[in-house]
Formats: sequence, C-alpha cells, structure tokens
Amino acid sequence: SPGIVCENGRLQLNATPVIANANYRWTGPGSFLAVGTSAAIENVQLQDSGRYIVTIITAEGCVGSAFTDVKVRRSLRIQAVTNDAPNCLSGPTDIRLTASLFPIDDGTYIYRWTGPNGFLSTSRIGLIPNATQANNGNYQLVVTTKEGCSSLPSGTVVSVSDPPASPGLPRISGDLPVTLCTGQEFSICTNGY
Repeated sequence: SPGIVCENGRLQLNATPVIANANYRWTGPGSFLAVGTSAAIENVQLQDSGRYIVTIITAEGCVGSAFTDVKVRRSLRIQAVTNDAPNCLSGPTDIRLTASLFPIDDGTYIYRWTGPNGFLSTSRIGLIPNATQANNGNYQLVVTTKEGCSSLPSGTVVSVSDPPASPGLPRISGDLPVTLCTGQEFSICTNGY
C-alpha cells in the first residue's frame, strides 16, 4: 500500500501474498487497468489519486479482492534558474544562483545546489564565493517540499572570463633622448601579456 506518492514519481502497486496459478486484475482511477501481482504508473499525476482495487481469481475459481487508497501530492516546479555572473570578471567575484518556483516557497522548501569542483549549497540562493573562470560550468538545483516531493532538476550555466593580465609599465623604444621636441616621432612599448 503506497498511500502517498509524489506527482511525476512512480506509483508501485503490489498484491501479497502471491498465490500460485491465480490471476490478478487491477483497476483504478482514469480507467486504469493492469494484470499481474504488481502494477506501476510512471510519471504519476494528480488525477491518478483514488482507490486501486486488485481482484484475485484462484485456479479453483475462488474470488477475492483488496484495495488501497492513493493520494498523489503536488510536486513543485522550478520555472527558471538564473545567475548574476558578468561576462567578464574584474577579479574574484561572488556569483548568486537564484530560482523561481511554483508554488512559491512557503518557507519549508529544502534546496540542493550542485556544480563543478564539488560545489554544494543548501541555501535558497546559491552563492559561488570569489568565483573565477575555474568555476565555469552547469549548476543544478533540486528543491524538495516538506512532504518529501522533489522537483525535477533544473540548471544554469556560469560562463565568465577572468580579467586579462596587467601589461608591464610602458617605456619609450630605442635610444631616444629623454627630452623630445614637438613633432618628433617616438614609440611607446610594453611587454606582452
């Protein structure tokens, strides 16, 4: 007897005890029909809530039945996952990961952010502290309700570039005198970076 299952999950029905040479027939909401000692519904939906009945007919023709009531709990949906990373960093930068959910968090949701380099956060807003280009990658979120129903995973890609290295101090090329006259040509050079 599963009792309660989460929307988009798997409803598994099992009849016990198993009687040799008996036929098992399941019926349920929405014209559900299955045969065998067990039956399952993948990606269960709210309309799958209700009473499931198994009828057993033994080889001798004896008939028995049993039922279980199933309630499908609404799961939450992650509508969008975003990050506030700029394209180009000016140095190590904190990057925030945020999500919009339906229904809106009532304060009881459990968050689990995962990402590259073993990143893990259980905060409503995931934080990648002092991020650099080494933190680039896909960050995934799964949110779970207090009833234990989890969202499907959803993610955002962080793709930033570290700032270029600073060039060396400029210098005047060649053997030019320190003092230059108006109109005299010269070049300013710096080391490659």
